[in-house]
Amino acid sequence: MAVAALWTDVQLVPLILAIGMSLHWPVIGWTYGRTGLYTAHAVSRAVICFLIWWKLPEHRFTLLPLSVAFVYLATAIAIVLDSRRPAGIMPAQARGEARS
Repeated sequence: MAVAALWTDVQLVPLILAIGMSLHWPVIGWTYGRTGLYTAHAVSRAVICFLIWWKLPEHRFTLLPLSVAFVYLATAIAIVLDSRRPAGIMPAQARGEARS
C-alpha cells in the first residue's frame, strides 16, 4: 500500500506506514499469550495516527512520529509491568477451573 500511495499521493505514505507497521502487533501478542496488550498497541496507534492526520494536518509530519514513539513507550512500560507478574500464577479461567 505504501508503494501504491507513493505513486498516487506521496503525502499518504507516513499515515500508511504509521498504521500499517502496527498490524503485526496482535500476532506478536498472540504468540506471547498477551493478545489484549499488544492489540491495544495496534488499535490505539491506528486511532491516534488517524486523528492526528484528520484533525491536525499542519502538524502531521511532526506529531505522527512523536505519537508512534509515545505509543511504543507506553506499550514498553505496560509490557514491563505485565512481565513482573509472577510466572505460573494464572487466573482460574485460564487454568480451566470452574468458578465457585
